Amino acid sequence: MRGVFPSAFSLLTFKAFEHHGCPSPVFVEDMIGKEYANPLQKTFGSAILGTDAFIEEITQTHIAGIEPDRNLPALRQFDARPLPEVITDTVKSVFGNNAKLVRNASIHICHKYSGVKLKEIGQLFAVRESAITEASRRFQLKMEQEKELREMILQVKRILKI
Repeated sequence: MRGVFPSAFSLLTFKAFEHHGCPSPVFVEDMIGKEYANPLQKTFGSAILGTDAFIEEITQTHIAGIEPDRNLPALRQFDARPLPEVITDTVKSVFGNNAKLVRNASIHICHKYSGVKLKEIGQLFAVRESAITEASRRFQLKMEQEKELREMILQVKRILKI
């Protein structure tokens, strides 16, 4: 009659949950065939699960001050990166009313510094992922030729602290 009696581990687990006033744990078998929220949806850096405050505490206590290292690529996820909307607003404030230049500069900076996936940047600017990459590459070439454009981008980067 295997499986009829709970294991010692599961009995101890239930007792611990009851003792701490927690609802009963949900096990994999209980969720088969049912809809449920992805428990990894709130993971950060593929390793930390917790509230924003908890993640910030761990970052400040254990990760801040560690220099970027190619051997530790996951550290990049802990960098504070500006949101695409913040980038676009900052670019507008520096570049003024030249809509085409604001758009291209925003695409370039979002691509290089936001950490957001190409698909999301593409949705923001209503283009495909390949168009983001190509626009960013062309803008980089234009910056290499125009000193004033480079200086404006540096000003945006200083404001955004990137």
